[in-house]
Amino acid sequence: MEWDGRVAVVTGGSTGIGRATAALLAERGASVVVAARRAERVEEAVAHAAARGGEVLGVPTDIADLASVQRLAEVTFERFGRVDLAFFNAGVSASGGAIDPDLDGWKRAIDINVYGLLHCIKAFVPRMLEQEGERWVLATTSGSGIHGTAYNTPAYAMTKAAEVSIMESLYGQLRDAGEDDVHAGVVVPPLVRTNLGGDDQSIWPKVEQMLRSKGRPATAVEAEQFAPAVLDGIERRSFWIGVTQENDALHMGGHNQDNVARTHEIVRAKAESMIAETPPDPYLW
Repeated sequence: MEWDGRVAVVTGGSTGIGRATAALLAERGASVVVAARRAERVEEAVAHAAARGGEVLGVPTDIADLASVQRLAEVTFERFGRVDLAFFNAGVSASGGAIDPDLDGWKRAIDINVYGLLHCIKAFVPRMLEQEGERWVLATTSGSGIHGTAYNTPAYAMTKAAEVSIMESLYGQLRDAGEDDVHAGVVVPPLVRTNLGGDDQSIWPKVEQMLRSKGRPATAVEAEQFAPAVLDGIERRSFWIGVTQENDALHMGGHNQDNVARTHEIVRAKAESMIAETPPDPYLW
């Protein structure tokens, strides 16, 4: 797929999957707008992407603040006149159980993961609908709220499930409006080494061990290994963009083959549990 002349906006673009995807898009010839909350990291990510090619603009943005997102849209459309790919990737991890009295983690997760996505959709999608040509609206979610439920991190799992529901609704409304050239979808990453849980990268072996103890045969990959799978999914016009056995073998060293198979098992177990009206044990992890 040709990216020359296309414009992409990537929120959460200063680290992890967003940073890697922004750089890859720039390398493919797209003009890229990198948005993230911390200005110093936006500046570094812009330099990293610009070194790969393409025109790159950085806009510090707090997606939990509607006015900040509206400013991002204003700056983007004023500079480039259009957006072909809106990749709403920014998100936050969350603490807080279902029983303990803490609500701060829940509120933060809802403000950023749920309201943040809604702010982005409302600031960008109506303007994108006025354009011509193929356009994409993507949101990064997580298997923890889709492929079963990571019940020990319910605030995070809940918001990630909510993001999928929002994007499914957007897909349906675009379909009903006859917007065949506007593709909505969700990016469902494998375990990727990012800054989602903070800057301490030494946590990843512990995270791998924890997930394996929950029946998820996870091996962390680098964001640069997963970014090509995002563009592959865009080119396939897929709603569900994640790890397949093919793109895992091609881009990620084949580390996720067992996890892909386990994901399919959990999805089937969830459907069977709903049909048979059994407790959710088979798909809790």
